[in-house]
Amino acid sequence: DGSRVQLGVTPKPTPVRESPPRSFQWKKCTDSDKVNCGLLHDTMSLQWGKFKDLVDELEAEMDRNKDAWKALKEDLNEQLDVISARKGECQTGFDTAVGTKNMLTTESDEKTV
Repeated sequence: DGSRVQLGVTPKPTPVRESPPRSFQWKKCTDSDKVNCGLLHDTMSLQWGKFKDLVDELEAEMDRNKDAWKALKEDLNEQLDVISARKGECQTGFDTAVGTKNMLTTESDEKTV
């Protein structure tokens, strides 16, 4: 197994390369390549515009969602206020009814004794 280190055996040093292997030469810029800055700027401008448009669309959608959430929240809070007020009215009516029933029950019990 070549991955194990054997005692007493030193590996051969790998020579330093002065230039990359030929298989990597296609990545190298040469002096004969004419740099077209205008094309580069145009390409970057188009990419920037594309992503800026996407950001603007996302921000607009987020604003719409925020407005919809605020409207829904206000509506739900208003419903809770109405429900709480109605619950208070019902509780008062219930308390009155229980008090009246207890009073009538007490009077009925007194009459039968």
